[in-house]
Amino acid sequence: MKVLLVFLFSLFVVGCASTSEEVVTKAKTVSKEKVSAFLDQSVHDVQAVIGSDVGTVMRKGDQVLITLKGDQSFNHDSAIVRAEGEMVLKQLAGILAEAPDSRIFIGGHTDSVGSEEYNRALSTKRATSVSDLMTTYGVDSKRVGVFGFGESAPIADNKKAAGRQDNRRIEIRLTPIFDNFLE
Repeated sequence: MKVLLVFLFSLFVVGCASTSEEVVTKAKTVSKEKVSAFLDQSVHDVQAVIGSDVGTVMRKGDQVLITLKGDQSFNHDSAIVRAEGEMVLKQLAGILAEAPDSRIFIGGHTDSVGSEEYNRALSTKRATSVSDLMTTYGVDSKRVGVFGFGESAPIADNKKAAGRQDNRRIEIRLTPIFDNFLE
């Protein structure tokens, strides 16, 4: 009788475990439609703030990529955000604060003029300045990460003035927190 009870209990436990796994798997199905709608709405909202003179906004896979022109945001050799840049970041922060189902990554980039060490430090300070402003204007600091890439990720030729200008930038990546979009 004890053997039969242990056997039946084992079947029950195994049955519950597989049922629980099925439920968890189904519950963890991310609603691709909800994520897509979130990303599309975010692009739309951010484009209303970021004009072509300030930067670009695009959806790249499951992220929104906001690229701010460094020369519009900072003076030469400075990590202090210019007044015009602060106005844009304040508006952007308002939008991002209203999108708590996402994480924000801020990357600073420089051209190749100067030492690699100096450029990495400057780009880190610039990314941190942007992050600090975002949190000042309502974005939860727990959602924000920063990194200074320095000159390591150019998007244009550093041998030409126009290329160096393009390489001086701040990239803000908005990524959904996928667990918040479970069905």
